[in-house]
Order: sequence, then structure tokens, then C-alpha cells
Amino acid sequence: MRTTLVLLSLSVLALTSCGSATPATRAQTIAALTGVAATGQTLYMQQCVSCHGPAGDATTASTDNKSMVAYVKANNAETVIGILVDGVPSTSMVSFAALSNQNLADLYAYVKNTLAK
Repeated sequence: MRTTLVLLSLSVLALTSCGSATPATRAQTIAALTGVAATGQTLYMQQCVSCHGPAGDATTASTDNKSMVAYVKANNAETVIGILVDGVPSTSMVSFAALSNQNLADLYAYVKNTLAK
């Protein structure tokens, strides 16, 4: 009986403590990674340059008619990465959710540390 009571108490404690943590969003998970800018540059040239230009200075509706570089400078990593993951509805900014978390971190590292420097 005493063993059952102890096990029941431990189970309740474990269940209540598990529910207290908020799960990270994909953007938060990606922002916590260390991106490799050289890999990000390759991805940028393959996926982004046609709309944002080689220097990231083309203006687009998905960045409120600011250049991508200005948008990146004005927003935190999670916001920018969230746009890479989700895209922007009703604009030409498509989702890149199919890329791996590491590829998205690499792309962000290139844009933030090279273009938006």
C-alpha cells in the first residue's frame, strides 16, 4: 500500500512538471543553431537572389517594401527565420519549410552576418 502511494505521488509530480515547459517553435530551434555563412551563401544564390538581388537590397512586398537587408536589421532572428519557415501569405515570399533546420540557420547566418552587416 505504501509503495503504491509513493508511486502514485511520483507519477502526479512527474505529470505536473512535464506540462510546465513551453515547447520551442521551429524558428526558436533554428535561431539557437550555429549557422555556417558559406553554406548559407550557396543557398541564398540558389533560392533567394532572383527576388532579393545579390546584395539583398531589392525591395519586395513581403518585407513591407523595404529591402531584405533593412528588414533583417530591423527584426530579431526568430521573426526573420519565421518568415523563411512560413513564407508570407498573399506575396511572392514562399515558405522554405522543406529546408532542414541547419540549412535555414546557414541561410540566416549568411544574410545577417554578411549582407546585413
